[in-house]
This record gives sequence, C-alpha cells and structure tokens, in this order.
Amino acid sequence: MEDHLLKISEEYKKQILNILKNDDIYNLLNSKGFYYDKAIDVYQEFMNMEVKSNTSPIFKDQKGQSINLPFYDAAIEKVKQFYSKKTNKTFGDFLNSIGSSPDSEMLKKAAELVAYSDYHAWNKNELNKYPDKRVVAKSHVRQPIWIIGFIEFKKSGDFSKINSPNVLNAIKFYESPYKKSNILSKSHRKLIFQNFLQLEYEPDNFEEVLNTFFHFYDDLKFQNSDNRQPLYTKILYSKAIRQIWDKSFKGKSDKEEQEEEGIDILENHINSDKFKHDSDIITDGIAEEDLLNRKALMEVIHEKIKNFWADTKQLDSFTLLINGPWGSGKSSMLYYLKEFLTKDDNWNVIEYNAWKNQRFDNPWWILVNKVSETVPIEATSSNNDYRSRSHWYWKNISQNAIKYKVALVLAIIFIIGFVNNWLGEPDTLSYLTSLLGLIISAFLAVQGIVKHLFKKQALHELQIENAGDPLEVYKKRFESVVKHKKVAIFIDDLDRCEVDPTIKLLEGVQTLFKGSKVLYVMAADGQWLVNCFDKKYEDFESITADGQTIGNQFLQKTFQLMVDVPKLNKEQMQKFLNTTLGVENNLNSSIKIDQPKYREEDIEEANTSDKLREISGATGTSSETKRLASIKLEKTVEKEKGQLEPYIINFHKENYLPLNPRQIKRIINLYAMKSQEFAISGVTSDITQEMIMKYIIFSTEYPEYNTLIKQEKFEDKSENPNEVLELIHPLTPNIIREYF
Repeated sequence: MEDHLLKISEEYKKQILNILKNDDIYNLLNSKGFYYDKAIDVYQEFMNMEVKSNTSPIFKDQKGQSINLPFYDAAIEKVKQFYSKKTNKTFGDFLNSIGSSPDSEMLKKAAELVAYSDYHAWNKNELNKYPDKRVVAKSHVRQPIWIIGFIEFKKSGDFSKINSPNVLNAIKFYESPYKKSNILSKSHRKLIFQNFLQLEYEPDNFEEVLNTFFHFYDDLKFQNSDNRQPLYTKILYSKAIRQIWDKSFKGKSDKEEQEEEGIDILENHINSDKFKHDSDIITDGIAEEDLLNRKALMEVIHEKIKNFWADTKQLDSFTLLINGPWGSGKSSMLYYLKEFLTKDDNWNVIEYNAWKNQRFDNPWWILVNKVSETVPIEATSSNNDYRSRSHWYWKNISQNAIKYKVALVLAIIFIIGFVNNWLGEPDTLSYLTSLLGLIISAFLAVQGIVKHLFKKQALHELQIENAGDPLEVYKKRFESVVKHKKVAIFIDDLDRCEVDPTIKLLEGVQTLFKGSKVLYVMAADGQWLVNCFDKKYEDFESITADGQTIGNQFLQKTFQLMVDVPKLNKEQMQKFLNTTLGVENNLNSSIKIDQPKYREEDIEEANTSDKLREISGATGTSSETKRLASIKLEKTVEKEKGQLEPYIINFHKENYLPLNPRQIKRIINLYAMKSQEFAISGVTSDITQEMIMKYIIFSTEYPEYNTLIKQEKFEDKSENPNEVLELIHPLTPNIIREYF
C-alpha cells in the first residue's frame, strides 16, 4: 500500500504544495496550540457535568403529567416531542420552554458544543467563542440530532448507540482529538478513499492511511504535531482537491450552500416520522416530476428548434447552451427536451457525457463513434447502402482497408498454391509454399503490432493514412450518418471537465462538424466554459475590449442560443420544499395564493409584450396561463422587432460599440428567450421589457462586468463602477442578482 500511496502523493504533489501557500493552512502549520482547543474544553465540560436528580420532573408529557423517566431518557423524549411537531420555533424556543434548572443547563451546554461542532449550528455566532467561528465540520446534521447524540453518549458511553454517522465521528474526534479525523461524513470518507487515494474504503484504517499518505510530503512541518488531522482535513476540503474526490462539489460559498439547501428550514421544521436520522437521503438525480415548471420552458425551446429545422435555408448545425451552476437542474431540463423531441418529431437523440470521456485525447472522436453506432440502426430511402449505414462495416472494414487487402492477396496466393499442388506441379508448389510461409510470418508479425497500436493509437494511425486531411474520414462518416435525419446530440457534465478536454470538444463541434445540420444541446455552467477558454488563450487577453474576456467571445461564437436555468421565486421554493421535504409554511408566512386576476382567455386579447408579461407576472396566474403567455410572446416579439432595433442601435452608437446585423438578431433572440423564461417563471411585471432588453445588451456586450455584478465583486474589480451603473440604468446590481 505504501508504494501505491507514494505514487498517488507524487501525482497530487503540485496541487498540495500550492495549497500549503494558503494563509489559513500556513497559520495552522505554525500554530503552537491545538486548533480545536476550545471545542475540546466545552466537550469535557459537557461530559463532566453531573445530574443532580435521577428523574427530571420539568419534562412533561402532552397531557401535562410529569414524565417519570431518568433524566437522560426524559431529555431525549422531550427533544423528540418538541421537534415532532410542525412548528416555526427554534432550538432557542425549546430551551425557553424547559425553564431554568441544573438539568436544563446541561442541554444548554450541549447546544454550546454543537456550536463548535457544526457550521450550521443554532446561535453559533454567540456560543462559539473563536474569533473566526471555526467549527469541527460543516455538516447538515440537524440541531436535535446533535443534541440527542451527545446526550445518548453521555448517558451510555457506547458508540453503538449513536444513530448518526456524523455525530458518531464527531464524538470519536472529541474522545481522541489528536488521533481521529474531523472529517465526519461517512460518504465523504469513502469518496476520498475511492476517488482520491484510489483504494478500497477501510473505515477502521481511515486515519492511519491518511497519515501514511501525507507522510510523503516533507513540507508538512508542524509546530504542533497534534494538528495533523485538522490540517489534513483542510487540505482535502480545499477547492482544488475536493473537486478530485467529490464530483458533485459545487464550489459555492458557505452562505450560498446554506441558503440553497434551506438549512435554517431543516433545523426549525422537523417531521420525525419522515426524517428519523440525518442519514435519510433525498436523491438529486433527474427530476422526472416537473415541480418547478421547467418543462414549459423546454416546450418553448422545442418550438424554436422545430422552426429552425423547418427552414430549408438553414444548413449548418445549431448549438444551444442550457446555462446554470452545478445542481441547478440542467440535466432535468435535458430530460424534458428529449421527451419533446422523441415523442412527436422522430429525432435521434445521442446522449454524451463529456466528463466520463475526458480521459481520451480527442473526445470528439469518441463522440463520432457513438453517433455512428447509434444513428444508422434504421436506414432511410436516401441512405440504404449497407456500407454507408453499417457502423460495423465502417469501424472494422473501411478503417482497416489495407490490412484486409493484404489478407485477400495472401488468400489468393494460398489458393493458387493449393491448385498447383492438386495439378501435380511440386516445384512450383515448393516455391509458392516457401514464399507464402515468409509472407504469412511477416504479415502476422506486422498484424500483431498494428492491432496493438490500433487499439491504443487508432487516431494516430488514421492521421498517417490520411495525411492530406487526417480528419476527413471522420467528417465524411459523420456527414453520411446524419444526412437527411434529425439528429440531436446532448452533451452533459461539460463543466466538470478539465480545460483541454473542454476546449477540444467545443472546437471540434465548431470546426469539424459545423457543416452538418445537427442540433447540439449542451448543459453546462457558462462561466466554467468562459474560464476554460480564458485559461487556454490567456496570451490573447490583451486584445479584448473593456468588459469582455477572450472566453466570453468564444462562448458567444460557439452558441447561437443560451438559455439560463430560471431562478426560483419564493412560491416555487415553497412548492418544492412541501413536496420533497414534507415541510409546510416554512417560508415567509405572508405569502398567500390569491385568486387569479387573469385567465387563459385573456392571453388571446393581449397584443403586446408588456401586457403578456403583466398577465404572467400577476399573483395567482396559473402555470398553464403562463405557458400560453410565453408561447405567444415569441410571435409578439417578432412583431415588435421594428421598435427594438432602434433601441439596440442607439445603445451601441452612444457607447461606441461595433454592431452588425448578426449581432442585432442575436440580441433580439436572447431578449425573446429571456422574456419567455420570465413569463413561465412568473417574474413580476415590475421587471419591465426595457429592463430585460437593457440586461440582454449589457450582458452581451459587457459579459465580464455582468459576471462581476452577479458575484458581488463589481465595485472591487471595476475601474469605473459609476459609468457601468449608468450603462445598466434602470437596472441595479441588486435587480440583476435577484432576477437575472
């Protein structure tokens, strides 16, 4: 195992040495005291507290009768009883409900211990006395689960009594803080073993294996060797390393993750029947049930695709980006679009996972093989020749034509020798047999080498055989397969790939296969793609205009249409939580579902974009009415094009920006798409059509400024923030972050 770990340590050496330069890591290495000393002190205080009575009359059942139970059991029952109800009350309300006594002081001390244990703990800022509010872990364990676990262990001292794996590992850490890891999640430990260390998971040897792995790094020189495990945890949870072992890592800030996952809601609203332990899992796969009305948006996209394919003048490919951060629902939107394409329109949909194939030097090559293998199953009247539609023939015969020709010649020679032998001419037979033996020996030797190379370096072989245009054989195959067919290629997880595979795949689509009329739908974080291009072509960054990067320019050139995953409004969040978590009334209690002001028949009478947006943005408007409004918006925007074009032209003239007909068309298409997205999402009509148009122009011409605004880094990194604020008026940075 040591040899294996040494090899792995060399593989990650560059990343880990860079991480050691981080101030937080450097300070931990040079810390003389134990990093979690205050947490250990509170744990010892909790464990050493004495119970002054065997029973605790302050705990009463639902009828008001005192519970005649030992204190620990009574305390656990009271916590369960309090959190079994659907309530808006917090753990602080629970403490107030039990009054003041020696018994309740122990529960308060348990809450203080939780404040040192978990980032999401109740009242952490007050109870945690570290200036930086450091905690043992960032866990999604609910407050009552922590309290019950600590009380149970104080009562029994038995690890097997602790139901929550996270709480169990926290207690083991507190019991042996200088030896045990503060990585609490069982699933994270397993992922670290499998994806980072490339070993079978051994739970009992977790810390020992980590010690062995990090032992190979001479730069890890501790002022206090007791800080080994906390340091290992910080390194493993650094962004660069976590992305290796945790493929679902979103790279978000603590605040963003807390808000997105509704931690405060989960803490305050526990249904004990539905969530018995923190180990209960809600899967995060494709959402076949459309809780967020995303299917209606994909129906709009489907209509746009149908219109594009119906236009016989359009001969090139069409590329669409479904843009959103990790976990926002891009894969579900792909699923809905596939439903529309395959249900009525007889599309051939090829699903390609970019991340799983990034290890290949040329990912587009794997893509062509997948298309070739999948599409030609059914021949068409214009493509009925076996050789042209057979993937087997193309892969095994046409690409190895030379070898098969040699084999054919040898077979003919053998047949001639056999006939001569039969006719009784031994001298000729002897000569041919010797010659045949020599040729066969040479052929078999060459064939073995070629076969070995073909498996590992097939592309290199083809490039040699087709030196004039090494990729022509693949372009021709691709064109012959997709010709006269509706072919859609869905590319997912592109934003999990490294820089080079991402660039190679996108550039292959743009250059090799653009001439074929194929639909490419890619689900990815657009900013990830921008960053990849920026990194690849960083030497050209100086030629970009203000508010642009080279990556933004590539992104706009690559995709004809970009669709943002809609942001959730409060009503949608409420519906989602009610359905998936069994949580009710846990958002703003002032939200009420009013009677709809508009109905479906009002859509027919609406003749302007503003009116359609007013209908869709009104409180209580049904999902079906919003869907119909979004569909009609497509035609309405087309009619209003004459009003939109002067607005676009004036903006560009006033700001000395270049403009061409293609850019105008792109802006109008994006404007229509965003208007339809807002209609389906029910975004308030206070976000006017002028605001939408201003945002589309601004995000198209100044995409880097737009990114900085969304990341709340605008004022720090922009040289002229006031000028940019004038550009986006009547928008504001807050409006952009909330709605766009």
